[in-house]
Amino acid sequence: MNTKRRRWSPTLTSLCLLLPLLGSLAACNGQDPGAARATCSPHELAACPFCEPSLIERLDICPEHGIPEALCVTCRPELEAAFRTENDWCGGHDVPESQCGKCNDGIEYDATAEVRAAPPPAITPSEPTPEGRPSDAPPAETGRAQSSTPDVRVVVSPSDVPRARRPPAVSCDTERSLVIFANDDVAEQAGLRYAQVNSSPLRATLSVPARISYDPRRYARLAPRAPGIVREVRVELGSVVKAGQVLAVLESPQVGATRASLRQALARVQQWERNAGREAGLLEQGLTTEQKALHAEISLTESRITVDALRLELNLLGLDSELKAPQDGATSGRSLGSDANGSALPLLAPFDGEVIEMSAVLGESVPGDKILVAVADTARMCATLDVAPTDVDLMRAGTTVLLQAQGYPDQPVAGRVTWVAPQIDERTRTVEVRAEFDNPSGLLRAGGFGTARIITRDGEAALLVPKDAVQWEGCCNVAFVRLSTREFEPRKLLLGHDTGAAYEVLDGLADGETVVTQGSFLLMTELRKGSIGAGCCEIDSLGG
Repeated sequence: MNTKRRRWSPTLTSLCLLLPLLGSLAACNGQDPGAARATCSPHELAACPFCEPSLIERLDICPEHGIPEALCVTCRPELEAAFRTENDWCGGHDVPESQCGKCNDGIEYDATAEVRAAPPPAITPSEPTPEGRPSDAPPAETGRAQSSTPDVRVVVSPSDVPRARRPPAVSCDTERSLVIFANDDVAEQAGLRYAQVNSSPLRATLSVPARISYDPRRYARLAPRAPGIVREVRVELGSVVKAGQVLAVLESPQVGATRASLRQALARVQQWERNAGREAGLLEQGLTTEQKALHAEISLTESRITVDALRLELNLLGLDSELKAPQDGATSGRSLGSDANGSALPLLAPFDGEVIEMSAVLGESVPGDKILVAVADTARMCATLDVAPTDVDLMRAGTTVLLQAQGYPDQPVAGRVTWVAPQIDERTRTVEVRAEFDNPSGLLRAGGFGTARIITRDGEAALLVPKDAVQWEGCCNVAFVRLSTREFEPRKLLLGHDTGAAYEVLDGLADGETVVTQGSFLLMTELRKGSIGAGCCEIDSLGG
């Protein structure tokens, strides 16, 4: 396998590139570091990506053309002269040679690719037509997508995934390169600094906004199951109730009619039971016909079905349907209980809780769908967390969450993640995560807001690399491992949690390796010099 070896010597040109990045000089002409430079001397540019390579990363990608903003000749025509000065111009296609996809296959940024804008979103005639991509449209995917039109390449803007979270490109050959200084003194002259990669305990949290609500399994808005008139209200706002407790009583004609029909049906059952028994005895003696005996059995069966249907109707109304049939033709309602033939319809509490809403008014005639009472168990509350799609992979059922309600910053309440939505909200472009919290003190109130700190790592050992050591190479994050005082090997990194001062390394480095921190951007520019013109070092291809 061939390995690229980049040899770097401290020539005047290379020092012009190195020293501004290290802060020792502001420009090649020796200005004061704090002074602003109007234009660079070699290229006469106000913002020159050749003399100030950090512009390439700072300005990010041009959304219209898919090329680094600092290097986009279409948006910045004045760059053409600078590219020509650096001998980086394709005369056949009028684009920089390092961006010419027609002459160079497989380059990262292709200025010759045709760009087709996405179709505008559907809007109503009263709305003005937005220019470009609408603000509420979902972010485009990274890379190029194949159009339905043959031979058309569509360049779209990068995704919302932060660079630190992007996985290394599979096709990238960065790790086959090696940066080699001409002698041992160059690294010291350049002011390179180093740090050792070590494994340390990592406690990581993710802060997201939260909306507090009742537990939907312990929150009920109660309406009567049939129309009626409110005759009793037995609770008030704030009353603590038990499961099955009567909250209000209505007088319902539907209930009265159903109970009367059930009593009548039970009387018919008794009557047909006697008739069916008598006809069966007469049939055995030959004193009646088989048809009459069969008619008595059918009528008895139909009466029993009617009783079952009426009992089911009372059950659906939340009432007891176990009524006793009258004895020996008795017609008094007393034989069916104190309210066996009445029209009372009680409203019952479904669980232990507190009355949080009350709209029942004595004497009011209410339909069967009007909410009269709401009960909630405030000892257990829920919160909806809005999590960015890039952080959803850190969410798991059972993950610990600390919720700080507004107004109580010093009293966090602990809970657990119970559910992660499988889709992204079209309006907020976030993923909904549900968490539950014990709330015995009543600190959490429905409708309130707060900040949830999700504990994604709880002291597990993790390999950490300083942020100064990580550079974006164009397709992946890299760090430079010091092999000797002259040799530095780039490593593609798969990064995890951002601690603020360091990144968690999931792949690419080993415990105890030494990486370049200050000055790492200089080494990165040597890897990317093909994209910004001629560099400062010689490149040899050696057999490996």
